[in-house]
Amino acid sequence: MAKDILWVHQLDAEDVDIAGLKASRLGEIFKLGISIPSGFVITTEVFTDLTNRLFPAEKLRLLESKLDSNNQQLLQETQELFRKSVTHTQLPKELSQQIKGSLDELVSGKRGTITASLSLRSPLSSVTTSIFIHEPNLEKITAATKTLWLSLFENKSLLELNKGRLGFGAAVLFSKLPTPDVSGQLFTVSVEKPKETLTIEAAFGAGALLRLSNTQFDSYSINKKDSSLAGKSISNQLEQTLLVAGNRRKIPIPAVFGEKQKLSEEALVKLTRIAKKIENHFLYPQRVEFLIEEEEIFVIDFEPLETILEEVRISPSVRSKKIFEGESGFAGIATGPLRIFEPKKLNRNKPGDITVIKELTKNQIPLLRKSSGIIVTQKKDPAVFGLMERLGKPVIFTNKRPLSQLKEPRVVTIDGLSGKVFLGSIASGGQNVIEFLPKNSNTSNSPSKTATKVFVNLSEPRLAVEIAKKEVDGVGLLRAELLLAKSGEHPRKVVNEGKQKQFIANHAKNLVEAASAFGERDVIYRTSDFRTDEYITLKGGSHEKAEKNPLLGLRGASRYLADKEVFLLEIEAVKEARSQSKNIWLSLPFVRTVEELEGLKKIISAAGLYRSSSFKIFLNVETPSNVILIDEFLDTGIDGVCIEQKDLTSLILGIDPENESLSYLTASDEAVISSFEKVIKATRKAGLIAGFVASERIDSDLLEKLVESGISFISVTADETERTRELLSEAERKVVSARKKT
Repeated sequence: MAKDILWVHQLDAEDVDIAGLKASRLGEIFKLGISIPSGFVITTEVFTDLTNRLFPAEKLRLLESKLDSNNQQLLQETQELFRKSVTHTQLPKELSQQIKGSLDELVSGKRGTITASLSLRSPLSSVTTSIFIHEPNLEKITAATKTLWLSLFENKSLLELNKGRLGFGAAVLFSKLPTPDVSGQLFTVSVEKPKETLTIEAAFGAGALLRLSNTQFDSYSINKKDSSLAGKSISNQLEQTLLVAGNRRKIPIPAVFGEKQKLSEEALVKLTRIAKKIENHFLYPQRVEFLIEEEEIFVIDFEPLETILEEVRISPSVRSKKIFEGESGFAGIATGPLRIFEPKKLNRNKPGDITVIKELTKNQIPLLRKSSGIIVTQKKDPAVFGLMERLGKPVIFTNKRPLSQLKEPRVVTIDGLSGKVFLGSIASGGQNVIEFLPKNSNTSNSPSKTATKVFVNLSEPRLAVEIAKKEVDGVGLLRAELLLAKSGEHPRKVVNEGKQKQFIANHAKNLVEAASAFGERDVIYRTSDFRTDEYITLKGGSHEKAEKNPLLGLRGASRYLADKEVFLLEIEAVKEARSQSKNIWLSLPFVRTVEELEGLKKIISAAGLYRSSSFKIFLNVETPSNVILIDEFLDTGIDGVCIEQKDLTSLILGIDPENESLSYLTASDEAVISSFEKVIKATRKAGLIAGFVASERIDSDLLEKLVESGISFISVTADETERTRELLSEAERKVVSARKKT
């Protein structure tokens, strides 16, 4: 039942497989604080169940094998087969009741226009139909649903669908659109000055909603840096188009009104803020459609921009070296060395690689997250669009180039939207950098203030200079694992061969490179937390004993205490790095007992590192024992805690974080929230620092609970810093307001 109909505001980008691209993305931006029309979706599962009932798998495979553009008769026969079958099929009674209940809820309250549109798992160029429904009822909603389903089986649509498979899921989105005073679209980059300005177009009425080409728009150019108006062109709009009883009606506009500016200064500022939020969140320039009713702005749709991108970001010298052109997969521009994916040699793939892989599957997603871009050497399959959405990396498909043409370690640039692959790097000063069009980057090191600090997670020192330009207060998680894995050697091998000095010097250099980019801002270095299965893959790691469950095995503090010489390698490197960068602090991961923490502190002190106002030691809170005995851990003499969202959530709920069948269990669970709150309150009561290290996007509800508990800082990925700052500001305002009332 729950999977037949879903409300849009409950969705996010992870729901693309069941709710389609349009609905899931609208749900995603709703969580950014952007207004969207109310709506619900009849999910892809309903469509899939219908086609499975009507057409056995054998018949679908037969149709797939025969469909091509030269066989017009078969296309027409297939179209007619679907038309008759779908038209005469009754929807299940239970589903009809759900639709009626959802419709009654949708039409209640403020009036609006009910529209129906397809929400597909991936874009389909030939299907753009929207249906406006006057006086909606169950019969009209059912008819609109079937009409949209049938639009998938027009000749051109069939050919596009057959590039993947005919069992292609389609959700139907029903929205209640406001009655717009103004409608329009914005482009998060402009043609003239894409790095500096964005463009907003607007007109009275619903012309933009209806995509009428003869609508007379105002045009505004906005400076990205400070949201100021760079220029404008005001049209003399003679008439506006309105939706009346589901029909278009043109209404003349008196000249005195038609010559007026369609958007107020306040509306322009709000739209600019929305543009930045969406582009920064999806890491790609966007075209955004909007409506304004009584000064409230609603985003009704958006999509990646398909023009000017390559010219904006890829230099002429690189564009001239196009290797080949495949099929577009997932939007984004990335650069890095080519690396062929080999399942039995996972340690070959390095952060920032352009990974070449034969197919994209769920099991590979965790392994591919460190890649900057993906080339899939098979025909594009719309069924994997949900995987690409979750991965969030530029992806292209090609079945025309043999692997021998993709030679390691050539440095290439890929454009996921155009499908083009170029020889050479677009990144200045190095490779392994994922590149997108510039957002509203503030190069100042003085971040806008919220009471709660916003820190950033950092893995790759070479990205530090660029990330340090963001409005962040420091680094909440500088990972050791990727720094140490670069050598490919097990640290015990380093000790056995007497290479400690070289190891310490190299590691200290990496730490300084990362920390110095942030000036005087704090950088919290988390010592290594390799698991046994990861150590085994390193050179000299054959002595490691395989564990059935490495997640709960010899790791973190227990490993340090079992091999103190190896732990001292990192501590000495930190000590050397601090001789150049005094802003480096220390965080200790996976400490199970109070005694383990005390033992680690003794080793650190013996090495000559002592707590002070400029050097602080944190406990990474990852285990239930940390929560239960938080007061005892604090009493050992530390400066604060870093709550690790992923590990603590998985251990509180008893789940494997890589098991997708348990993905419904998240940090929003009451037991997890209660653990967060207990740790934060105890730490703050002790006068210490309480930090939260996010492993995924944080929603506004969780942020508000963290703020209410007294969190000191929140550390997020680089692409989430601006969004987190804005949500924090709103959360702090709500908390302060609530406290004043009490």
